[in-house]
Formats: sequence, C-alpha cells, structure tokens
Amino acid sequence: DLIFNQSKMPELILPVLTTVGGNLDIDYNEGLIAVELFNLAKVGHMLSVSGNPLLNEITFPALIQTNHAFKINSNLSLNSFEMPQLATAKHIYVYGNEQLTEFDLSSLEGIEGTLDIQNNPMLPQCLVDALVDQLKAGSGIGGDITSFGNLEGCTCEEVDGKPVATCP
Repeated sequence: DLIFNQSKMPELILPVLTTVGGNLDIDYNEGLIAVELFNLAKVGHMLSVSGNPLLNEITFPALIQTNHAFKINSNLSLNSFEMPQLATAKHIYVYGNEQLTEFDLSSLEGIEGTLDIQNNPMLPQCLVDALVDQLKAGSGIGGDITSFGNLEGCTCEEVDGKPVATCP
C-alpha cells in the first residue's frame, strides 16, 4: 500500500512510480493542489483520492488498470481528472466533487461492478451518460449504475472522439 494522507504538501508528483501493489490512498491532504503520477500504470487494489479540499487536478496518463475500484470523492476544488489509458476497473465511484466539470476515461471498456457518479453539481450529466454508453458498447457494466445530482440541461457532442459538453 502507498498512503499519502493528512499532509500539507502542495503537489504529489512521482515521475518514476509505475506500480502500486495494493491500495493507493491520497486522502485528506489540506494543502494538496495537484496529483501527477505520469508513469503509474497499475494499482493492485483500490485507488482513492478523497477529501483534498484544494486539489484541482488529477493526472494519471499511463494508468491502465486498477484491480478493484477507484474512488474520487469530496475534493471540493477538483475541476477535472484524467485517466485516458484506463481500460479496466472493478468499480468506479465519483461523488461530492463540487467543482468537477470534466473527466477523461476515454479508453475504459467496461467495469465488472458498480458505476456510481453522483452529486457533482458542475459535472454535466450528458458526460456521465456518454460514459455509460461507451461502457455498454464495450464489455459492459456488471453491477448497478447510480447517477444523480449532476448538472442537467447540458448537451454533449463528440469532438475528436471525446464527448464535449455545452451548458446554458
């Protein structure tokens, strides 16, 4: 396990980290603004990024798999997260991120269990719906889908192979 919690560091940048055998927890760091793990490809169990009030960016450009779940919740300043190479995850939980407006899970093909994306009031629901469609077109969603409390009334269109939201 690799655990970063209750730290005052402003950035978590680990350019040589490629694998975490167990859990990766980045939780309750009051000064953390950015997480950049450019070469992390695999998390053996759960990836959790939770309760970091100033965090506005999460970037995992090389992450291919988590063997259990990833959870991104209660990061009050989070604008976006990027996991463009993530192909597999067992469960996905994204909730309570008050400033979240976008995410990149463009390679995700399916999940074995639960998809729970809720109570992200700035996240266009059409982006969540596009992710559900993407997963259903791939290997599917094996468990429940929970999606509410996100921003309604937006429209999404595909631009360069990715959904882009337009909101009134």
